Amino acid sequence: EQCSSFKYLGIIFQASLSWHAQLQASILSAHRTTGAILKFFFSKGGQLIAPAIKAFLGKVISQLLYGVEIWGWQQKILDKLEVVQNTFLRRILGLPQGTPAALLRFEVGLPSISSRAHLKMLKYLIRLANLPDSHVVKCSFQFYVEKSHWRESFSHVFQVYSIPSLNEIKSWNFSKIQTWVYAQDSLHDKKVVNCTRFSSWYSKFKYHRSFSRYLNDLTNAPLRKAFTSLRFQTFPSAMLQGRFNRIPQDRRLCPCGSNQIEDLIHYTLYCPLYVSFRSRLHSVLPTTLESDEDRIKFLLADVFPHVTLSVATFTFLSIIIRKRFVAD
Repeated sequence: EQCSSFKYLGIIFQASLSWHAQLQASILSAHRTTGAILKFFFSKGGQLIAPAIKAFLGKVISQLLYGVEIWGWQQKILDKLEVVQNTFLRRILGLPQGTPAALLRFEVGLPSISSRAHLKMLKYLIRLANLPDSHVVKCSFQFYVEKSHWRESFSHVFQVYSIPSLNEIKSWNFSKIQTWVYAQDSLHDKKVVNCTRFSSWYSKFKYHRSFSRYLNDLTNAPLRKAFTSLRFQTFPSAMLQGRFNRIPQDRRLCPCGSNQIEDLIHYTLYCPLYVSFRSRLHSVLPTTLESDEDRIKFLLADVFPHVTLSVATFTFLSIIIRKRFVAD
């Protein structure tokens, strides 16, 4: 019987030698599971970040990357898988579309889907390299690589992670390979964070890709989302509106009437709309901080839980006040 595709050991093979069907099946399965996790997250899950991410890692990652060593060597395939994780992180963090994926991963301490896939591929390559030269699997693989695009894909992966050669890493254990790949992936994310225009302040207080403390400490979801919006500069403001509507920066003025640009410093430290409850911020600011930049960095660094709580409460209240003021 002739057929255009068939499934063997959970992987879909096509007569055209394309992996499109396998890619779509993996994404569809991951979307279904992600939808179930998000439904529970927003209903009975208390909107707790850590358990949601744990469920995502335990279920969705395995669905996305099953057999990826075979079918995921093209970067355009991995880019489509990456969208699943990016969308999930934006939803649970309450961030808008357009938030750079590198910032999302930096905030929750997760590696990219591409690096996870490449790690599995490297592990697979090392297993093949360590087989005897006469082994039929190794001989078949070497023959196929010479006549396909795989050699180019290998070179790309080795170049991305600054890996010298397969011969030099085939003696490495899995833990060493994982540490190497994730470290290189984190450095790539850090470069993006340092040069992104989306949130110019983020790189000034977040230096390493790690799970941010407040995501666990602030169990009240509205307060946590308010603090996240301030860190990412996605709180309702003339700056945010101007970014999406392409309004010149000097015209992104605060509605308070002070004729000041509604940037992070003005919003947090000086806007008269929020003077009635800004005292909670001044009470946690050390007197040794001389510049506004140092004060903002201290407030958003998420080092001291009581400071983070004060900033989150201030932001939550200021969002409400601003919304009412603009509506009137």
